[in-house]
Formats: sequence, C-alpha cells, structure tokens
Amino acid sequence: VVEDSNTNGQPDESDSGISGLRVTLTSNNVQVSAVATVFETQTDAIGAWRMDGVPLGQYTLQIDSSATVQLAAPLQTQLTVAARGVQQLQPTSVTVSARAIFLPMIQR
Repeated sequence: VVEDSNTNGQPDESDSGISGLRVTLTSNNVQVSAVATVFETQTDAIGAWRMDGVPLGQYTLQIDSSATVQLAAPLQTQLTVAARGVQQLQPTSVTVSARAIFLPMIQR
C-alpha cells in the first residue's frame, strides 16, 4: 500500500509505502467449525503485508486507517486464495487525509 502523493490514482516511483495500516481478510465462504474466518495483520515499513495459513476460498480484503495514518476512505476488494495462493496484487494507492504528529516531550 503506497501513499498517492501526486493524487494521480496510480502507484508511481515517487509514492512511498505506508506502514501500520490495518489489513483484514474476511472469508466469504460458508464456515466450517474450528476454521478461522478473519485474518488480520498490518502493513510493514514499505507498505507490504503477508498472511500465512489462510485456507482456500473467497475473501474480502479491507485496508483501514491506523492510529498514526488516517485514510480518506478504507480500501476494499474481493480476492480468491487458490491452490497456488493469491495471484500477485498490484500495489494499491490510497489518499492519506491526516497523519499523526509526534512532538518531543520536554520536562522541566
């Protein structure tokens, strides 16, 4: 996931990855007992994410704001996990509407 800094709607070399975004994968299949239906992780320093042990099936992928980065809107798409895994997803551009600002604490 990269920040669309020039707002052209396309991932470019000038766009940077966004870390700490919440990534949720929710099964769209009829559930079998004892099988996880929701998987969660966060994007890393370059905006990449990975989930292991996801059963085959249809899923809804959602990427949401974090405590430090506010997205203009969450990203949601459908994907299929097949015997050969998920086909490579293209980098996703998002519009960041706000970022947290951290100021140093000065004690007197």
